[in-house]
Amino acid sequence: MTESKQSAPERAAGTPVAKSKNVAVASQQRAGGEGEAEGEGENESRLGWFMGWIVGPGLVLGAIFTGGVLVGAHYHDGWIARAIMWIFGLFSG
Repeated sequence: MTESKQSAPERAAGTPVAKSKNVAVASQQRAGGEGEAEGEGENESRLGWFMGWIVGPGLVLGAIFTGGVLVGAHYHDGWIARAIMWIFGLFSG
């Protein structure tokens, strides 16, 4: 029976409590990273939200609308225009 001769801190390093403390320390170090301004993370978050929820969907919906206008203007007697007019006709009086 050979037991490894480890000191108390070495044995404690493998415990879940010690690991969670290490994670907390590492996250604090990342949060206060070098060269990062005080509110820079908040600005990136706002920019990401704006790009993801406003600009992205706006571009997609704008492209669909513009495509519909162009197809309707140039091919007003095409099957797409007739199908859309038929669908709208179902819901209007």
